[in-house]
Amino acid sequence: MVAGGFHLIPYQREYIEGLAKRMREEYDVESVAPAHCTGHLAFAIFQKVYDERYRFFGLGERINL
Repeated sequence: MVAGGFHLIPYQREYIEGLAKRMREEYDVESVAPAHCTGHLAFAIFQKVYDERYRFFGLGERINL
């Protein structure tokens, strides 16, 4: 799992989609939990790419592993 702020706000859709797919397919990242500074566009893209393996990670959230 990769969790935390991905800081993708300044990036375009194509870059974020490519990154999300590489993380899943090439780097074998099984799940993601992006935080607020990831950006709304990236939230949507990661939710689409990771589906049920996407977790909300907001302020005060806990992730049980």
